[in-house]
Amino acid sequence: MQRSRQASRGTRESFLIVRVGITVYAIPAARVRHVIRALDIHPVPHAPAEVLGLAGVGSEPVLILDLALMAGQGTSSPGDHPMIVVVRAGSREVEETVGLAVDDAMRLDTFDRTSGSDGERGLVTRREERDARVIHFVNLENMSFAIPQGS
Repeated sequence: MQRSRQASRGTRESFLIVRVGITVYAIPAARVRHVIRALDIHPVPHAPAEVLGLAGVGSEPVLILDLALMAGQGTSSPGDHPMIVVVRAGSREVEETVGLAVDDAMRLDTFDRTSGSDGERGLVTRREERDARVIHFVNLENMSFAIPQGS
């Protein structure tokens, strides 16, 4: 009996549900460091389009990324999103702290973990419908970004 309870607990995962425009995303809660109101974002010359710029979070400069553009949902500008979700992104070996620009951080929610999304490529690795909305699950391990050096 106790073994089945532990097994079922191991198959559930908490996610922060956020919204960008009309699209809803689920970000693994274990990787979220902060949810903050939008900061002054300073552009980075010659950066890729998904990089909105740099912002100071505490005493740390943090790269702010356009979640919608990275997920293939269109573009925005630094002032479009009133909130930033600061996360640990990348693989466990090469992890970076970045900010994701969002319109709203809605709630924490728990979903069944599906083994089918492990090892999939792309930022959004699965979609699920809940409460008449499609939720796009973000795999932060698949997030890749780089700022050209020498700009």
